[in-house]
Amino acid sequence: MVAPDQTTYEYLRDRPHAPTGSLWDAAIAYWEQLGTDDGAVFDTEVFLDAASLSPFVTWGTNPGQGVPLAAAVPDPEMMADDGERQAAEKALAYMDLGRDADA
Repeated sequence: MVAPDQTTYEYLRDRPHAPTGSLWDAAIAYWEQLGTDDGAVFDTEVFLDAASLSPFVTWGTNPGQGVPLAAAVPDPEMMADDGERQAAEKALAYMDLGRDADA
């Protein structure tokens, strides 16, 4: 778990479904109790430059069916593996994603 901080609170403030007024104050008070244990030791700390990462979106029904936001949804007909192709076809049908005839 990552303990919430001021950056987290500012991100959440005034967003849909976020508490408001006295409920916001109560939420902050509760979240402040979720800090890291004193003296906690971590096996690894990872620091990422999020600005260097490309956002991904899933086009299917599992995390493996994802592409960078700027990429196209894969064409199942181009998949050599029958199982992968069938899974992709089912996922695209379930997600109601189809090929645009004008694309």
